[in-house]
Amino acid sequence: MRALIVGKGHERGSLAAARSLTAAGWEVGSGAPSGRGLVSLSRAVARRHEIPLISRDGDAFIAAVREVVRETSYDVIFSSSDAELLALSEARADLGAVFPYPPHGSLLSVLDKKQLDPRAREVGFNVPEVIEDPDGQLDRLGYPVVVKDRLHSARLGIGIERVEATAARDPSEAEEALLEVRAHGGEPVVQRFVPGALMAYVCLIDSEGTVVAECQQLAEAIWPHPAGVSTRSQTIPVDSAVAESARALLSGLRWQGLAEVQFIKSSGDDPFLIDINARFYGSLALAIAAGVDLPAMWADMAVGRSVEPVRAHPGVRYQWMEGDLRRSWALGRGERLSAFRVALGASGRSTHSIWSVRDPAPAVRHALGLTGRFLVKGAPWT
Repeated sequence: MRALIVGKGHERGSLAAARSLTAAGWEVGSGAPSGRGLVSLSRAVARRHEIPLISRDGDAFIAAVREVVRETSYDVIFSSSDAELLALSEARADLGAVFPYPPHGSLLSVLDKKQLDPRAREVGFNVPEVIEDPDGQLDRLGYPVVVKDRLHSARLGIGIERVEATAARDPSEAEEALLEVRAHGGEPVVQRFVPGALMAYVCLIDSEGTVVAECQQLAEAIWPHPAGVSTRSQTIPVDSAVAESARALLSGLRWQGLAEVQFIKSSGDDPFLIDINARFYGSLALAIAAGVDLPAMWADMAVGRSVEPVRAHPGVRYQWMEGDLRRSWALGRGERLSAFRVALGASGRSTHSIWSVRDPAPAVRHALGLTGRFLVKGAPWT
C-alpha cells in the first residue's frame, strides 16, 4: 500500500509520519516544492514528487497532486499544513485516492476562530477572550496579547503564506502583528494571553466516531516564548474530563481521523482550549514513541483495516532540539548557560522530532544549514 504526504517538505510532523508509515510496511511518497526538505531527505521516503506551493497557484497545486496520484497509484493522501489541507479537502472527490479527513465544513469549523470558540464553550471548555475587531480596542485586554489570523491558514489562491500567532508585549508590537496578518491577506483577531503550560489531548477517531487511540502531553518548555510550540514535553495520564469534553466537541463536528486539541493549562483553572490541528503536528514523534502509532493506524483505517484501541504510556519524553537551543539562546546571559545544560541533558532521554540514529540524513543536513547560518550571521537563529 502507498501513502502520499503533501506539504512544503520541512514539517517535523511529516518526517515522523513518514518514518512511522514505512516501519509499518507502507511505501511513502513525499510531494513538495523541492527535494531539499527534511522529509525528502529521509530514507523513509521511497518516492519524491515535485508539487508546487499552493500559495503560488492553487489550481496547479491540485493538478499536480492528481497527476502524482494517477501515475503512482497512491492509496491514501495526507497533508502536513493547513492551506494544503483545505485545498485538498475541497477537491477530495477528484483526487483519486482516499483523503481520510473530516467533512470540509468540519475542517473549516476548527481552523476558523469565530466558529471554533462558540463550539468549545458549548461543551464546557474555557476559551481565551477574543477581540475580533481589534482596531482601537487593543488596550481592553491588557498586555501581552496574542495576535493571530482568524482562519489559522493561508488564504487560498492569492499567493499568501500562513502567519504564526504572535505574543505582543505592548501596543506597538500588537500593531505590528496586526499589520503583518493583514499584509498577508488575513483577518486578525486578538486573544487575551493566558499564562500557563501548553498541553494537548491527541486522539484518532474512526469512521463510526469511535476514539481508537489517545494521548495527552504536557510541555516543559516552548519556543517562541511565550506563545510557541513544544520544545520539551512528556506524555501524562489522559485526563478523563478533558477527553470527554474533547470527544463531545469532535463528535458534534462529525470528526474522523487525527485531532490534536491544544490547551493552556493555567494554575487553578480548567484548561483553556486554544487550537485544534487536523494535520501531522510537530511533536507527533512523542505519541509514536509512547506506543500510539497514529500515522500507521490512521492509514490502516483509511483502507479498511481494523486497528486495536490504544492509549499512550505516560512518562515518555520528547525534545525538539533546535527549538530548545533557540529558547536557551534567547535568554539573558545569566540564564543562557544553565538553559543550554538542561537542553543538552534532556537529549539522551528523549525522542526527537528530527534526529534518528536509523535515519540521520535529515538531522545532519539541518545541522549543516544551521552551522552555515552561524558562520555568516554569528548566530544560527537570527
